[in-house]
Amino acid sequence: MYMDAAAMCVLGFGMLYTFSKYYVWGGVGINYFICGFCFLWVNVAKTIVNAIWEGEWVKTKLNMGEMVTGCYITAAVLISFGAVYGFTSPSQIILMCFIEPFMMLINEHVVVKNIHVKDAGGSLVVHAFGAYFGVAAACGMRVKAAKLPSEHRNTTYFSDMG
Repeated sequence: MYMDAAAMCVLGFGMLYTFSKYYVWGGVGINYFICGFCFLWVNVAKTIVNAIWEGEWVKTKLNMGEMVTGCYITAAVLISFGAVYGFTSPSQIILMCFIEPFMMLINEHVVVKNIHVKDAGGSLVVHAFGAYFGVAAACGMRVKAAKLPSEHRNTTYFSDMG
């Protein structure tokens, strides 16, 4: 299960960005950075958020379930990256990687534990939060597609990596 989720993050999202016309290598490189950073940062964020909810510091056990959760939260960050792809600098992406796992964990706790939503596999929480966070980040950064030249708003049917 972990290998499937990790392959989805690294390969699935990474190859999705290869179909952009002008930001191919930047998108793939930042995708790999987000995967590497968020896989690790999610465990720290999970410990902090659990300490906030439970009122005491408890070590987070690193097992296969926690690693899959890290992949899902990384997928939410990558979904948000898709909304601001081509408009942001790497420093803004790093800031997004620091903030979004905390917000995602709080959202997951509220939706699953307080509202009692039965989310099979976490796909509702992951996709909805990732999409809305990406749109909110794009609005907060004042991203406007009209500022880009028209030739930068095209995609291709073939990957331009080669």
